[in-house]
Amino acid sequence: MFMGYDIISKKPLKSPNLKIIDHIGTFYGTVNGEKLWEVDKVAWEILKMCDGEKTVDQIIWGVSKKFQIDMEEIKPIVLAVVDELKRIDFVDLLD
Repeated sequence: MFMGYDIISKKPLKSPNLKIIDHIGTFYGTVNGEKLWEVDKVAWEILKMCDGEKTVDQIIWGVSKKFQIDMEEIKPIVLAVVDELKRIDFVDLLD
């Protein structure tokens, strides 16, 4: 279920089990070694900011600046990506 705005003040933290593999310029992630997920450019930038210190709102700001996209335009994308990263156990959401 999409959490959306419920997660805006949460602080995503990368899973300690997350492994990122760079295969000829395409990134893949896994937490258990059994299933690989392709990590696109936006998701990669978001993952790099998931340090348990930055809130989702701060990550939205960072992605907006990095890709020079208006915050309101990028916000639903970042929220959806963070929600998916949580669903596949790539991140935990801290209070």
